[in-house]
Amino acid sequence: MNKSQQKLHNALLDAFCHDGLSRHVFEQVSVGQGHEAAYVWTIYDNIEDFCVKALALLNDQLKESCDTSMLDSMKIRHKIHYLVKARLDIANQHKEAFKSIYRYMMCPSHASVTASIAFKTADLIWRLAGDTSNDYNYYTKRGLLVGIMASTTLYWMSDTSDNHADSWDFLTRRIDNVLALGNVKRSMSDFFARKVA
Repeated sequence: MNKSQQKLHNALLDAFCHDGLSRHVFEQVSVGQGHEAAYVWTIYDNIEDFCVKALALLNDQLKESCDTSMLDSMKIRHKIHYLVKARLDIANQHKEAFKSIYRYMMCPSHASVTASIAFKTADLIWRLAGDTSNDYNYYTKRGLLVGIMASTTLYWMSDTSDNHADSWDFLTRRIDNVLALGNVKRSMSDFFARKVA
């Protein structure tokens, strides 16, 4: 994305904070940036394509802003919390726009694309956290994280607490719940392993 396209992208996010997602708004912003109304559709195939690219850019910004050396001393639960929060902190710069984007992508017609984006985001967060698994745990970890991200994002969308403190408390509880489930599963596995032995 060149500087002109990045400027248009940011202008669209600013507009969506107030006007929501519609073809009219896309074309209005394109004209406002000194382009033909149809110019915006040379960058984005449609509204879904814009949403996909906006969420991908969010991941790129997370990757660029993340100091992985700082994460080295953290426990895994703190790494995941930090990274999920950091991504939503970036989205918070255009919160109303991303709320519109998330609502749009939650429609059943976008389910497969949304699932793909969610998995890629979970994979990125695990990679930044230092995960190198390539066995069945690879999919388990990412599947669980998708659930954590989805529920936290929904909570964040309606959170009006100072600095989204309630969202981060909610995120902590969700991570704790998943870790507790993992401990139960390990205990059951150990139990049945002893019985078989």
